[in-house]
Amino acid sequence: QCGPEFASSNRWTTAVDAAEGLYFCAALPTHAGLVCLGSFYDQPEFVKPEEIGLVGVAMYHDGKLVSRNESPPLMKDAVRDLQHEACLFVPGCVATYEIDHKYVGAVFCLAPQEDDYEIADDMPLIEAYHQLLRQPGVESFELEIDLVL
Repeated sequence: QCGPEFASSNRWTTAVDAAEGLYFCAALPTHAGLVCLGSFYDQPEFVKPEEIGLVGVAMYHDGKLVSRNESPPLMKDAVRDLQHEACLFVPGCVATYEIDHKYVGAVFCLAPQEDDYEIADDMPLIEAYHQLLRQPGVESFELEIDLVL
């Protein structure tokens, strides 16, 4: 459980100026060991952190899922290496990241600060966020970010 109503973090914010840089930190719940993905035939399904290869970032604008990347780019050498086409894509997410068993979390960027030059991996997030900011007639909105396994 996370969010401003939970006391585990005192750094939650409820308002952000669009002219400022905006970053968020997200982490896998690895402190418990196994990650429960839900139920399958009424039995919980668990994975170990090392079994997770992709992490997606889902974005909700005023409670509605922001959909992007309906046609994700195909991996360049997939046919040669895997004998079929493939892409790195978590459906419903504005950005997908490939991770390994050492991943526990990361800092993600929605709006870089002026002196931040390490944003290439976050360009899909930055583009989605700025597209929301450019909507005509919108002065404020609620933004929710979820990490998706």
